[in-house]
Formats: sequence, structure tokens, C-alpha cells
Amino acid sequence: MLKEEKHKALIKDVNVLLVSSQGSSKYEYQSFLNEKGEKEEGYLIVLYEGDSYSLYKFLQVKFTEAKPAANSMVSPTPSKFTQFTDYFFKHSQEPISSLPSKKNKLLAKFNPEYASLVKEFIKEEKINLSLETDLIRLMAFIDQQ
Repeated sequence: MLKEEKHKALIKDVNVLLVSSQGSSKYEYQSFLNEKGEKEEGYLIVLYEGDSYSLYKFLQVKFTEAKPAANSMVSPTPSKFTQFTDYFFKHSQEPISSLPSKKNKLLAKFNPEYASLVKEFIKEEKINLSLETDLIRLMAFIDQQ
């Protein structure tokens, strides 16, 4: 950051809702459970809101400092930004939790009878759990059941 630039940050308040000027994205500051079951807080992008299920996207950016070459035989490593995307879902009044990217772990989040319906839908519709559009379709199906 340059000396003449002022530091800017989003307000960390659950009562604040950010909507993009085009109205296509809605950001909510929420607490959620990560893959390890630890509680975190951050801005989640609302991808789908249904009657009983909601789908969220969490963007995280990591900055890696440049590393000079250890010797003339090794190339230096430039600094870089790496973007990570995680998906979360919420069912009714339950806390927001991580949406697994593996089918079996996802199915384990539901009761066995319901999991068989979800498994059948994933197979019939050829749902790819790493594609955002497919996750939205899956969440809409789950919400309708």
C-alpha cells in the first residue's frame, strides 16, 4: 500500500448487507463452520436462497511474498496472490456449514433416506460438485424436497 493511500475495509457487522450496483451479488457478514468444524466469520456471497436451504460462496485471497534465489542455480519466486473458493450451505435454523466437494462426504450430511434421493439426482443430472452452476441446481433440488 502506498503512503498516500488510505486503508479501507468492510465493516464486520451481521446487520450489514452489501448488494452490488448491478444487483447481481449479495454479500452477508456471517459466522460459519469451516471444513474442520471451527467457527469463522466473514463475508459470504449468496448464490441461492430457498425456503429451507441456502448456498453461499466464500472467497479468500492469500498473498505470498517474493523469495530471492538461494543461489544462482535456483530461480527467484515472485510474489503472488492466490484465490481460494469454498462453498457453504445452511438448512433452516442450523448454522452455516461447509459444503464438501466429495460426493460421499456431501451425502453424509443428510439422513440415509434423503441421501439416496440426492445421490440419484447427482447421477441422473451429472452434477459436478466443483461447478458453481451445478451446485446451485443441486441446492434448488434439495430445497424442493
